[in-house]
Parts: sequence; structure tokens; C-alpha cells
Amino acid sequence: MKINRFIKILCFGVLLMFAAALIFIIIAAFCAPDLTKTSSIGKIAFSKDNTVIAYAPAPDTRYRFKTDSNDVDPLYLKMLLAAEDERFNYHLGVDPIAVIRSFSLNVLHQEIVSGASTLAMQVIRLNEPGKRTYLNKLKEAFKAVHLTLFHGRKAVLDDYLTIAPFGGGIEGVTAASLFWFNHLPDKLTPAEAALLVAIPRSPEKIRPDRFYQRAKHYRDKVLKKAYLDGIIKKDILIAATSEPLPRNFSYPYEPAFHLGHKLFKEHKDQNLFITSIDSDIQRTLNKFIDSFKEQSLPDEEIAALVIDNADHSVCAYAGSKDYRHTELDLTQAIRSPGSALKPFAYALAFAENKLHPKTILNDEAEAFGAYTPQNFTRNFKGTIPADYALYNSLNLPALTVFSALGPEKFLYEINKNQHNIFLPDGARAGLPIILGGCGISLYNLTALYTTLFNDGIFFSPKTLVNEKTAFTYELIEKKAARATFDILKNTAAPQNILKNHQISYKTGTSYDFIDALSIGSSGRYTAGVWIGKPDGSSNYPKTGYTAAAPILYALLGSLPQQQLAKEELPLTGALSPLPPQYLESLSQSTASNRLTTKKSSIKQQIKITFPQNNSKVKATDEGYVNVIIEGGIAPYTLYVDGIEQENAFCFKVTESGYYDLCAIDNDGDESLITIQVFT
Repeated sequence: MKINRFIKILCFGVLLMFAAALIFIIIAAFCAPDLTKTSSIGKIAFSKDNTVIAYAPAPDTRYRFKTDSNDVDPLYLKMLLAAEDERFNYHLGVDPIAVIRSFSLNVLHQEIVSGASTLAMQVIRLNEPGKRTYLNKLKEAFKAVHLTLFHGRKAVLDDYLTIAPFGGGIEGVTAASLFWFNHLPDKLTPAEAALLVAIPRSPEKIRPDRFYQRAKHYRDKVLKKAYLDGIIKKDILIAATSEPLPRNFSYPYEPAFHLGHKLFKEHKDQNLFITSIDSDIQRTLNKFIDSFKEQSLPDEEIAALVIDNADHSVCAYAGSKDYRHTELDLTQAIRSPGSALKPFAYALAFAENKLHPKTILNDEAEAFGAYTPQNFTRNFKGTIPADYALYNSLNLPALTVFSALGPEKFLYEINKNQHNIFLPDGARAGLPIILGGCGISLYNLTALYTTLFNDGIFFSPKTLVNEKTAFTYELIEKKAARATFDILKNTAAPQNILKNHQISYKTGTSYDFIDALSIGSSGRYTAGVWIGKPDGSSNYPKTGYTAAAPILYALLGSLPQQQLAKEELPLTGALSPLPPQYLESLSQSTASNRLTTKKSSIKQQIKITFPQNNSKVKATDEGYVNVIIEGGIAPYTLYVDGIEQENAFCFKVTESGYYDLCAIDNDGDESLITIQVFT
């Protein structure tokens, strides 16, 4: 009889517990937790080989990154569960055994000496902080059950790994590992794992940078628990407890800061980025950037990038010499290319059958209307073939070619699918474009140079590993691009550097030495380097050849020398050894005759296109300021502060100040501007 009664009581008790649990679960189903903090995370960008290249804090300025338990060292996870939630895999968010034990001990000691918080309850408390009362603990319990039942155990663990506090504005295991150990949490030593388990218990009081001995005590306590639970062996325990703790945390270095933050701005709703950056190539580029930094002037900057011609991805990127000095991304800045656009004029002229690499050009003083440019060296070579003129970057032949091709045609082809070249406000396509009278970013210019390597096909560069090429199109006819690429292999190597015949490159120097560029390809990679001052002031006497080219040359020579196979092309067109008879020579006069326009009979308004109105310019060492006048009817007359000048295309100043310029054409039409000149 007594046995039957006991069985009835036992069954009733089990039934009562089941009913209570069922009621608890039903109530929990309506207690959805607020997981705002868990979803409010910072941005982090990785290289394609899983190295952190850039990061940004969460909206609340705390460094908190989404962390997946699959990306964390298994040893840490074992230590975490052993120390914080032994029955994590068996309970539904609340551990009844821990609750009974905690309640008994607290009643016995008349104070709180033991807690019963599971990881799920800690996630709730971190998302919804409040006073630690029994009522709030009950609310946490309901929400913890909801979280476990409706989100799953893995989500609970991932949430904890994402928002666990580590002091100093650092939250989550990924951020903690980066800031304390300078590496990701996928590989942790036993001592590191134990410290990351210990700190969240009291983040500001167990920080090793402030309370070293206390942090060591709690870390060692976690290690001993792991040893007793059979997670680690005794020799590992002895070695780990002897391992020193980090004395401070530091902000991890961001190898490709500017690319990462560019992506952060472009993709505001995305938090995790797997970029196309190659860690080894980025490291190589950064070494050259650091070397430049040591030798440069304080206000002098550098920008550079490397594009992989195999998959058309950006594999290295630097927007300045030190992102901690300036966050300005100078690869995206619109600057003058100097003569770096010349190869595209030649290539398009080859493609249009208006030029051949062996066409004879005249390099001698010649006027293009009222425009009378000179070579950078002030010397002339006489009659020379087009290929020689290109790899020696001669201005007069380039203008002849550009005139034959047509500025409007050139601008249309380069800009037809994306806006690469920018003209000054109000300016029309004119001859100065090919000598740098326009603007383009280093990023777009380097992308254009990949076209020469790729036999005329333009591929929009990729920056994310899962990104498809935005668009692809034929910019230049195949043989014309190949011929231009081969011609640029003859460009002289920088001084004191051994010639590398695999490097096809070009330099550019803008007016008054403001911008120095060098862009080119070797084997698998295309790279671009820009040097100058962000404020647009002169960087005299540095040129693309003396400043940027040595870095480009050394950079390309340091990259893996993998040659990409190219198809054999017939030796016709631009690749033929000799030009057709009608392309044996080309002069400025014949180029002008070949260039036709429907608007030839319509007079264009006279305009001073350089300098721009209200701009600041620096005089040359001799005190001269150059002036470019377009439109109207030549000859032109230039007045400076009301005084007629002997030369309409330059004037001399003796001191800094504001000057009024007035250009008048043969019909009496005028163009007025005011500029500020620095001597």
C-alpha cells in the first residue's frame, strides 16, 4: 500500500513538474527578448586569405564584431562551457540544477555567493541590462528559454561570442582577441583562451592592463577547472599558468585601411567583407609605402594600388602613407595625369588606322592654332617614329596624334562606359587634355592601364571575392592595345635601376610638378603610384620619372613573376613591321586636315582654360605663370592687371598676390579671370 502511494505521489510530482515546465515554456514563448545589441555590430573586412585589413566600431562606438562559433578555437569553447554553462547542451536556457544549487548556497550564507546564469541568460542581460533582482532574474529566465527554443543553441553561443564584454569598449571574442593578442580567435593558446573566458566575469576589474595579478588569478582558475574536467593535461596547465598576460591592448593595424573604409561607406547595410586583397602583396606594397614615409616631406603623400590581371581584382591598396595621419583616400582623388594618358591616344589612333607605330612624326617647334607647347626637356628630336615618340613621352608628336584622332573622339571613347576623365568647369575637349589638362583618379587610371595588358578589354576591378565584374567591354582594338603595351616596354628604367624588359609602363608629371605618377604592368599585375601634396601645391622638383617610377619599378619587380599566357596575334595592322604608305608620316598640318568636324565653321567662345578662375597657382622658379587660351580667333592678346603682355601664353610676376587676367582674340572677344599667385 505504501509503495503504491509513493508511486502515485511520484507520478503526481513528475506530472506537476511537467505541467510547470509546460506553463513556463508557454509563458516563455511570449517573452521574445530584445536583441538590438546583438544585431548592432561593427564592420570588419578580411583579405581573401582571412587576415583583417580594416574595421570600424558599432554605432555605439564599441568594438563589437559578429562572431560565429565555427570560427573560434574549439579549446576556448570547451573552457567557456566548462566554466560558465556546464549543461549548455542539455537545458532549455535555464539550468534547474544550477538554480537549486545557487539558491541553496545563497540561503545558507545569507548572501549571493553563487549564480545560476546560463549563457542564454547572460545574452539576455547584456542586451537588456538592469538591476540584478530575483524578479529580473525570472524575466531573464523566460527570455532565455525563448531564445534557446526559437533561435537554437548555436545562435545563443554565437550571440554570447559577439557581445561578451571585455572592458575598454571591447566586446565579443573577435574584438577581444584582436585587441589583446593581435590575431583572430580561430587559434588561441590555452592561456589566451582561459583569459578570454575569465575577463567577462568582471570586465573592468579583470583587465590585465590594470589589474595584472587579479587577471592572472582568474585566468589560472579557468585553467585549473579545465584541467580538472580533463580538457587540458597537467603539462599544459603548468606551461599555461606560467605564460605572461598581455600588459595592454592596442588597436590592430589595418593593412588596407582605405579600401576597407571605402567599402564600409559603399555598403552601409553590410558588416562583414571578404575582399580581394592578397595579404602578401598588400604587405609588400606597405613596405614600399613605409619606406617612402621615412624619406618624404611632412606634407607629401603617396597613393598606390595593385590589380591582378588574372581575375581583375584589386589585390593591394594604399590611399596614403599612413591612415593614422590622414584618412583621405588619394587613390580616388581627381588629379591631373600629366602625360600618362598619351598611350591611349596612340592606341586609339592605331585602332582607327590613323597611325602606325612606325609612322614618322615631327618633334619640332610647331603651333597648334594659338597653342604652342614644348617638350618637358625643352629639346626637340626632329623626325622620329611614333613608337619612339611614345616611350620617350614627347609632347609635340603626342599633340599631332591627338589632333589626328580628335579630342572629342578620345574623350568619348575613354568615358563612354564610365566617367574616367573630368574636365575643368566649362571647358570643352581640347588638345591640353593629352598633356594633363584634365582630371582622373589614380584608381581609374590604373584600371585603364589593365586594358593595355588585356589586349584592349576593359574589366571593372573587383574588390570583393564574391563580386562579379561590374562590366566588361572592348575599349581598344586588340592589336592596337598589344602594340601599345609592347611599345611601353621600351620606356627607360628609372635611374640606377636595372632595365626589366617585362615591365611596360608610363610616367606622368602635371603642371608645376604638382602630381607625379607612374603606372604599368609586369607579368600578372598592373600597378599605379601617385606622389604629391593633397592641397595641390607644387612638389618641385619631383616628377613621375624621378619619384613615382622607382617605386613602381621596384614594386612590380617584387611581385610574383607569373606570366599570363596571351594568344598569338597576326602581324597585321598595328603589329605589322611597316606602316601602309598613307601612314608613313604624319605632321600637324596633315593631322588637322584629317580631323573633320561639323562645327568647323562655327566660332567657339574664347576662354582661359588654365588657370581656372579664382584658383591658386604657383609661379615657376623663374617667376612665370603659364596660361592656356582656347576658342576665339587667334592671335590672342593677354593683359595682366591691365598691362599688355609680350607673350599671350605666360607672364612673369615678382611677388605673390591676386592678378586679373584678360585674354582678347582677333575679333575683340574677351575672357576674364582672377587668380592668386604664389612665388
